[in-house]
Amino acid sequence: MNDMVPSRASIGLAASLAASLLAVTVVTDARAEDASPWQKDRHSAVRLLAGSRSGAVLLGGVAFQLQPGWKTYWRTPGDSGVPPRFDFSKSDNVEAVTVLWPAPKKFDDGAGGVSLGYHDQIVLPLRIVARNVDKPVTLRAEINYAVCE
Repeated sequence: MNDMVPSRASIGLAASLAASLLAVTVVTDARAEDASPWQKDRHSAVRLLAGSRSGAVLLGGVAFQLQPGWKTYWRTPGDSGVPPRFDFSKSDNVEAVTVLWPAPKKFDDGAGGVSLGYHDQIVLPLRIVARNVDKPVTLRAEINYAVCE
């Protein structure tokens, strides 16, 4: 079974940003609560995480939690599957966002092939470049991903 899961989340990275419904704030150092709320469906959940800042470069992440027996896919999913897609275009003061992909696991795809992806939980690190280092950054993401049992 394959489910496509669109999700929207926002994350605020900088000094004293106002948190909105789907935003997190980093004051100086990242804390465990610096994350957007989990966006859940029947088999998975996703949220944005705040990290540290060094000049114009900020670190963050996209965290996935998958129910037992379910998986999601890597940037190149193999013989079957759908890679996650990220749209950061509605972010404020963001020049570029790069998704840093941890090494995937191999899975039998049930049709004689192999798919590549993740199970249980995974954080995809983000490298975020601010357009203006002196201004706050708000990262907003529309994330489309597939999960499969």
